[in-house]
Amino acid sequence: SDISANQNLTEILNIGLRIEDCIKNRNFLKIGDLFREHWKLKEMYSGGASSIFSEYLDEALLNGARGGKLMGAGGGGFFICFVDDADCKTKLIEYMSNQGFPEVSFNFYPYGVGLLSQTR
Repeated sequence: SDISANQNLTEILNIGLRIEDCIKNRNFLKIGDLFREHWKLKEMYSGGASSIFSEYLDEALLNGARGGKLMGAGGGGFFICFVDDADCKTKLIEYMSNQGFPEVSFNFYPYGVGLLSQTR
């Protein structure tokens, strides 16, 4: 069923808070599921960017990712995928690199994401 834009934003906020809890509690496997849940909600209200990346997410899921999402805004940002299998990770990095999305190392900080290196 359709939900209002306000309900959608509230759900997206709640997913973000649940992801934060997963990180704090080291429940990393659940993050991929929450990424997929977030993606579905985002697609309902943003026909632009998320639809462009839908094929990349579909391919990531076929190659073993548990989920993925767009992060950031404007002319920059990240397409992050959650993968918990080393072989799948290697295949996914190769696929995404071939699509023009190189792997970027990052770390979490209280007020955003910091790059560890430009690319690998």
